[in-house]
Amino acid sequence: MIVTCHQPNYLPHLGFFHKMNQADVFVIYDTVQFSDTFYVHRNRIRTNTGWTWLTIPVARHQAPINTIMIKNDALISRVPWNVHHWRVIAHSYGKTPYFEKYKNEFSPLYEKKFEKLSDFNTEIIRTLARIAGLTTKIVLLSDLGIVSDDASERLALATKAALLRFPASDGQAGGNTYLAGPSGGTKYELHKEEFAKRGLTVLHQEFHHPEYLQLHTKYDGSFQKNLAAIDALFNIGKLPL
Repeated sequence: MIVTCHQPNYLPHLGFFHKMNQADVFVIYDTVQFSDTFYVHRNRIRTNTGWTWLTIPVARHQAPINTIMIKNDALISRVPWNVHHWRVIAHSYGKTPYFEKYKNEFSPLYEKKFEKLSDFNTEIIRTLARIAGLTTKIVLLSDLGIVSDDASERLALATKAALLRFPASDGQAGGNTYLAGPSGGTKYELHKEEFAKRGLTVLHQEFHHPEYLQLHTKYDGSFQKNLAAIDALFNIGKLPL
């Protein structure tokens, strides 16, 4: 059994879902501290002039992610932020081959007013995972009751708790493994002894970003990678994982 964890990013990129696809259980890391440097309240999409940020206005920053409230009264270009975001997405991808097929999966989420950032992001994550046909079980860290100030210990405890919540069924590979991000890609040193003493092994994700036909490549001839996964979905009709 493989468990992996990640913050509930906004419109996550392909590497996020590649990581999910490699695991049996995906823990949405919703109780860790919010940071402006994360992609929890922002991400990038492709336009005809290159890439642009879409940023969700939030009411406060120094708090756990699952307590971060969306500023639903905030205006961007004189309209509510959610209206603005969907307009930019529709304008940028309206002429892509698969926008019409998938737009109604997302437009209702932008019409609904979510109070908490993590709730909105989790709905988008679940929607994209379903469209991609992923069978990975998803659980919130807040539902596992894990508390630790040590980052490595918290990950190890979350992995053990997820394995207990979703025990291996007949036919599933044995072994208890935590799948970390790419080696050297974390913001802190992963102390593997925290996993070893709990009978866990650690593997690192190996993700090589695929190239695919982007509508707006015709303007500058360049492929833009690490964008929101909807870029691939609207352009080629799938998440190439």
